[in-house]
Formats: sequence, structure tokens, C-alpha cells
Amino acid sequence: MKGDFTRIPAERARRYAAVLMQQGRVQLDADWNEQVAIRDRLEQLAATDLIGPAGAPEVGGGFAVGISADGQDLTLSAGRMYVEGLLCELEEEATYTTQPYLPVPEALTEGDTGVDGRTDLVYLDVWQRHVTAVEDPELLDPALNGLDTTTRLQTVWQVRVLKGVGDVTCDAVAGFPPTASGAQLTSDAVATPDEDDPCAVVAAGGYRGVENRLYRVEIHGGGDLGAASWKWSRDNGAVLFAVEEFVAAPADQLRLRSLGRDLVLTLRPKDWVEILDDASELGFAPGFMARVEEVNPATRIVRLDRDLPAGTFAVARNARVRRWDQVLDVDADGLLTTGAGPFDLEDGVQVRLAGGDYRSGDHWSFAARTAGGTLDQLTDAPPQGIRHHYAPLALIRWADAGDGSFTATVVEDCRATFPPLTGICADDVCYDNTVCDLAAGTVQEAIEALCQRESPATRGGLCTVTLGVDGVDDLQQAVDQLPVEQGGCICIPAGVFLQREPVFLRGRKSITIEGCGPASAIEYEGTDLPLFTLERSSDILLHRFAMRCSSGGVATLRGGSRIRTVDCTIECRQGIAFEALRDIDHLTVEGCFVSARQALVFGEGSSLNGVFVRGNFLQASEQVVQSVQRVDDRLVHVRIEGNTIEGSGVLLESLPVGADVTIAGNRISQRDKPAVQLMTMGDRALLTVTENQIGTLDDPAGQGVVVEKQMAPEAMLVLQGNRVVTVREAIVVRSSEGSGELHVNANVLRSLESIPVVSIGGNIGEEPGIAHVLFNNNQVYTDRLPEDRCTVQLNAARLVVMGNYVADRREGDPRRTSICLPREAQAATAIGNVSRNGVNLEGLLTPPRMIVINNAVF
Repeated sequence: MKGDFTRIPAERARRYAAVLMQQGRVQLDADWNEQVAIRDRLEQLAATDLIGPAGAPEVGGGFAVGISADGQDLTLSAGRMYVEGLLCELEEEATYTTQPYLPVPEALTEGDTGVDGRTDLVYLDVWQRHVTAVEDPELLDPALNGLDTTTRLQTVWQVRVLKGVGDVTCDAVAGFPPTASGAQLTSDAVATPDEDDPCAVVAAGGYRGVENRLYRVEIHGGGDLGAASWKWSRDNGAVLFAVEEFVAAPADQLRLRSLGRDLVLTLRPKDWVEILDDASELGFAPGFMARVEEVNPATRIVRLDRDLPAGTFAVARNARVRRWDQVLDVDADGLLTTGAGPFDLEDGVQVRLAGGDYRSGDHWSFAARTAGGTLDQLTDAPPQGIRHHYAPLALIRWADAGDGSFTATVVEDCRATFPPLTGICADDVCYDNTVCDLAAGTVQEAIEALCQRESPATRGGLCTVTLGVDGVDDLQQAVDQLPVEQGGCICIPAGVFLQREPVFLRGRKSITIEGCGPASAIEYEGTDLPLFTLERSSDILLHRFAMRCSSGGVATLRGGSRIRTVDCTIECRQGIAFEALRDIDHLTVEGCFVSARQALVFGEGSSLNGVFVRGNFLQASEQVVQSVQRVDDRLVHVRIEGNTIEGSGVLLESLPVGADVTIAGNRISQRDKPAVQLMTMGDRALLTVTENQIGTLDDPAGQGVVVEKQMAPEAMLVLQGNRVVTVREAIVVRSSEGSGELHVNANVLRSLESIPVVSIGGNIGEEPGIAHVLFNNNQVYTDRLPEDRCTVQLNAARLVVMGNYVADRREGDPRRTSICLPREAQAATAIGNVSRNGVNLEGLLTPPRMIVINNAVF
């Protein structure tokens, strides 16, 4: 950290847990920086102990590697990942070539030989970067007239590629992770020299400077001992100047924003400086060294002893100049060559270098104090930074496309994933397999292996009836052989079984139909009726087999309880996968692959309590989930969570009185229909849409969340934490009754072709369509240059609009507004919003009914 610090907190054997303030004492930056270091260490250790070396959450996880449409770039999914306790975040889906922290990524195949058939490891490189007000001018508060106060630590990640790893698995890649630097440094103070003359005056040993210092030694150009170069600073490298302009001619001049706070922390002729910017820093490339020839205080122009390389550094990338203090025994670039030493810095300070494989950016900091002439002692210390942390992401393999280019495929996803504590299942728990020898890695796999073990009494382990054994070739025949009171298990071995007639379970209970995964398949030839019809049945489980039908559906539910379909494959493109027509208590569809005209339909007149649709891949041509409900129906505790939904969305024609529906953590990529469409909401109905990713940049959705008709007075709709990329509107609420409550919080909303992006409560100027609207902390973007319309249009009786960021491509035109609020509002609060064209408050009622403060226009 090249900051203006008293000292750098070091690793301590005592492992302190906190820094405590005492009354009446002087406060030092070093103490509070040590508190930050203690907290960071404890948090990173805790996260590593809980998650492991690296992991992505199952809900909200990111950095999944995919292949671009042309097969020549890598896509990176949005989300989070932890690497040795450090949180890495990717706000929006990106690619290898457009990732935010690697300005110039290495070419994937260009210029390489032997690419065809080559396997590469894609991995994450993570470290913490020190950021000052020079790198990020927004750290300066204008109220302080440009004075800086604090600095920041930023977690930086880069997706990199290790090429040609061979035919290996993710955990057996040679040369990964990369080895650390082998550099070592010893710091010392010059000892008091011996003097034979007893009358001679001998200088004291130790540090002889008149000021307290924090010395920094840093490697400039990497290499082995004797080849690598280095530099040093008596101020921890903190004397830094932002470049305001690179003077076009002559090329040896540049203009700085400031020449420093005083005559000590400034530039003078003969100083050696390093010119760099974000691209060179993030690329681990050393800066350009030059010597100052002249400084003009009036113009802030600095003339160097050599021309700057054209086009290498840019003001837009926070170009900067850092002063170094080495003077003696330097080469033509002002640098020192590594060697065993000792090397005298100044005022009795010496350093010795050892080891090898020096890396550019390796550094050490140590404090020198005038009191007692003390100097921090480092003995063969490894570099204090940069500390890299690595995690594998994927193995990819290249193939010749036949036109001179190469296309990639993902061989293996190397990310370890972990569920939330509330979602841990048997599939997530490993066990000791030494004694059982079940060829299973999780508790769930062990249970399934036990169920398939044979015994003389049951022929199929725990199977009551096995399809294809003893002349049982039909599922209805197998069901009829089960005891009516006790139920039992029907096992489907690997193979394809033809089912010509539908299967009826009327008043049955405790029946499991289980297979060996997709290898166990039921081919249904029926057309008029679904494969399964369940009437007043309970504790029914369909588990681990495939169901395929040509035109009919899979299952119709006419009353029952605790009906589950888990880890099944369902292909029924012309029919309905599951249709609930009467009262159902607890229905679960989990971990399934479903391809159908409609995946799940709640019929009119059906009352449902406890519906869980979790972790499925759902593909439908019409609607994935459709609810055809009446006001007097029951729809309680419906959870649609963690699914991948393609081709269509969720249609809720009516939410009955008191309904409670949550749509969370899904990835929805429908084409021309809304991702979530709601017609009406009854009183006390609650719909929560949270943490979903709707549409992608490659396949944007038609619309995001749409409410067509009306919300009852006590209905509530919550939209929170979603990422929506749409062709048309991201959010549309057309309620016409002026009722209900709508919360839109912390969403990222983007429309490629539509204005408005958000439309709530109808057109401005009409009667407000919603009673209460909270629109807080959202990010709204549009790519379109539209006519004179609002980007965000909120028409409600009472509004709170806070902390939003609205960006569109329109220039500041007084006819165009980013956020429009209604003329008929009873009360409105707009605080802390940032937008290109401002907040339109025209027509609001008397000042006591509105609060408008701290809104900004950029």
C-alpha cells in the first residue's frame, strides 16, 4: 500500500483480536489500520474455513465460464464467488475480452501454434489493490477544497488462461496455482564503527535521520538476483501526482493537477519519477522511468530528460507520476540492480537482497524512527505484496472451425458451489465411504445405492415391484400389485419401457416410482389423457426416471397431499407437464429437466397450499408456470426458486385473496413474453420477485415484470435485487384502481429499445394507478434515443423515490426527463437520485406534501 502511513500493519505471532482505544491518548493511523487488518484477517479466515479455498453460492453464484456465439470468446456469468475468503463480484455478464479489471487480456488463440485439440485452464486471479484519490478522484470531497482524507482497499480479480494443460481434471493441473516470488530482503542499520583512537568522536550507530520515515523497497523489472532492478522511497512511495495533460509537443513534458501539499512533498529537478496508469498497474507492467529536468510552478508543467512513449499512458486511465528517492549508483533509467549487497539507502539504513525469481511489484516497507535510531528489522523476509489468490473456473478445449479460426467448448466447470444454510440437502452432505463401499459421494447417493441393493426377500432391494420382472410390463399393472394400505416402491431399471395406456392413482398413498436416472425411460403413446392421473392421493414420489410423451401431458392432479417429482427428465413438448385441478397440499417439483408446452398449470378452482418449484431446468413454448385462479381460491406459500427458465415465463392470471407467491433466484430467458406476468391481485395478496436474472445481452427478454389490470387495496408487490435486460419495458404496472403497494428496490433494469424502461401506475397526468410506490436504490439504463418521454414513469398517490441512478443516452434536453412523477400525487419524496436529465416534479401539490433534496444531474 503506497499511502501516507505511519507504518504498515504486519503479521503478528500474538494474533490480536482487536485494537482498543484508551482515554486521553494520541490516535495514530497505524492503530486503526491495524484494526482493519485484524478484521480482514479474521473475516477471510472464517470465510475460508466455512467455504473452502474457493466457492460460488448455488443461488447468486457467478463466474461460470461459457462460450460466445462465435465460439472464439469466453462468457462470464454475473454473480459472486469467494476465493480464499475474498469476495469477488461481477455485476453484469461479461466476456473474457471485456472483463473490467484486465484492460489488455492475453489473446486466447491468436499467434499460437498447435491450438487444435488444446485444453486450457481458465482461472481467477484475485488480490487487493490500494486506491488513493489520484486513482479515484471521487474520493475527494469538494467541501474540503480538494484535500484527500482516506484511501481504499479494492478487491481486484482477473480471469486468466493457462494454456496447454493437457488431458487433466480441474484438480490435477500441473503448474497451477502459480508459484510465489522467491525474493527476500533484510533491513538493517549501519553499526557504530570501531575506532582505535580513544580521543576520536564516533557517530552513533543505527538510523541517523532527523525525521521519522516509512521506507519502501520495490522491484521494478523482474528477473533473478543480479538481473532484476529495484527502487526505493523514504515516504512509502506515497508522493504521487495526477497527470492533467500530456503535452502534445514537445513529448518530454506533462502537466500535473497539483505539485503537492508543500515544498517537501513536491517535485524538484533531478528527481527520478515513474509514469504509469491503471492499464500498466493492472497488467503488472513497470512504469516508465525518467528524470525531472525542470518544474514550472505557474503552469504545473514538468519537463523530463526523455520523451514519453506515445500512446502508452492516458489521462482517462488515471495517469500518474510517482516520485522515487534513489540517487547514487543508479543506471540510465534511475534504477538499482539487485545483488547481495548490502546497499546503503541513506542515514545509516541498509538492505540486503537474496533469493530469486523477483517479480515486478514485489515490495517491502519498514519504519525508521529518530528516537533511539531504531529501524524495523526484516530478516530474509518474503515480499509483503502483491499477495495473489487463485481459483480454477473451467477447462476449455479448442477445435479447428475450418475457416482459419478456432472455437472452444467447456470441458469441465471447475467451480465448487455451496448451498445456503437453509437449503442444505442430502445431496450436499458427504460421508465416509470406507466401510460401506457404496460408490457414492453424498448421503443422497448412498441412500439411493442402498435402495438398489438386492436381497432375497425383495428381489430389488427395497423395490416392492420391478418393472420388466415377472411379467410386469405396464405401470398400471405395477401400481395395482402394491398393497392399498401400505403402498410400496416401483423400480424402473435402465431401459426404455413403452406405456400405451394412462396410469391412475385413486386414493392411493405412500407410493414411490423410482428409476436409475435418465437411463430409465417411460415412452407414453397415449394422446387424450396424461400419463399419470392422481386423485386424492398422498405421499407420492416420482424419482429419477425419464417420461416422454408425444402429445398428451405427464400428470394431472385432482386433490391430494405431499406429491413430489424429483430429479426426473420430462419431454412433452405438445402437452402440459403438471396440471393441478383440485385442492393440493404440498406439491414439489425439484431438480428436473422439463421440456413441454406448459410446465406447471394451476387450474381454476384449485386451492394450493405449499408449492415448491426449485432447481429445475424448465423449457416451455407457451408458459412455464400458469396460474388460472379465482378470487375465492387458495394459493398459499408458492415458491418458484433457483430455476433456469427458457422460452417463456410465469403467468399469474389472478392471485387470490391472501396469496403468498415468491419468485426468487431464477434465470429467465424468454423470447417475446413477459418474464413474470400478473393480471390481478386480491386483498392481502403478496407477490415477491427477488434476485432473478431476466434476459441476457445475447438473448434479451421481451418484457420483465408486467401487471396488467389491478391490485386490490391491501395487495403488495415486491421487486427486489433483480437484474433485467429487456427489449421492451423492464417493469410495467398498469393497475387501474389506484390501490395496492409496490416496492421496487435495488434492481438493475435495462431496456435495449423501449422508453419508458419503468412504467408504474399508467401515464403521467392520468388518475394514479397505484396507492403507494417505493422506488429506491435502483439502477436504470436505456440504449434508445427516444421521443420526449420519461425513462422512469411513476404514477402513484404517494411516492418515495430515493437513491436511484438513471442513465440514458439522451443529452440534457429540458423536454426530456429521466424520472417523471405525477401531477396528482398526494405526497412525494425524492432524495439522493442521480440521473442524466433530472427528476420532473412539475404539477405536484403544495410544498408541505413533497420533499426534494440532494438529487443530482450528470
